[in-house]
Amino acid sequence: MRLIATLLVAAIACAACGSSDPPSAASPSDEDAFDWVAPAVEGGEIDAHDLVGTPLVVWFWAPWCPTCNAEAADLAATAAELDDQATFVGIAGRDELGPMREFVDRYSLPFRSAVDEDGDLWSRFGVRAQPAFAFVAPDGSYDVVFGAIPDDELRRRVAELTPDQSPR
Repeated sequence: MRLIATLLVAAIACAACGSSDPPSAASPSDEDAFDWVAPAVEGGEIDAHDLVGTPLVVWFWAPWCPTCNAEAADLAATAAELDDQATFVGIAGRDELGPMREFVDRYSLPFRSAVDEDGDLWSRFGVRAQPAFAFVAPDGSYDVVFGAIPDDELRRRVAELTPDQSPR
C-alpha cells in the first residue's frame, strides 16, 4: 500500500510539472546539446564534449522530485553494473547546489552530475520536467525518454547503444 501511495504522489507531482512531452521523442544529433561546460555537483567541471563518442546515458533529475528519489537507488546500482558498457552522467536541475549534494550523497550515485540550476542544460535536450533520460549513441545522436523507466528498459536501451556487447 505504501508503494502505491508513493507512486500516486509521484504521478501527481510530475503531472503538476505541466509537461506535455510524449513518453519518448527521437532527437537528431544536435551539436548545441553537447556544447557546454558546467560545474559538477561533486566538484570540478563536466565538459560535454568529453562525453560524446562513447555510449552515454544522461539522467535529468532534481533533488525535490519524488520520482527521482524513488528511482535513484536502483538507478545507481544499475549504472554501477553497466559502467563498462556506457558512461552515465546526471544533470541535476532546478535547485541549488546544497540539496543536489545531499541527494548524490544519500543515494551514493556512482556517476557525476552537472549542476543546472536554471534548467539551461535540460532545455538543450528538450527536457522541461524530470525525470528524463537521454540515450546518446557514439555518433552524438540521441533519444530522450520522459519519465521514469524500469530497469529492464534501461538495460535494453544501453544494450542498443552498445550492439557489440550482449546485455547482462
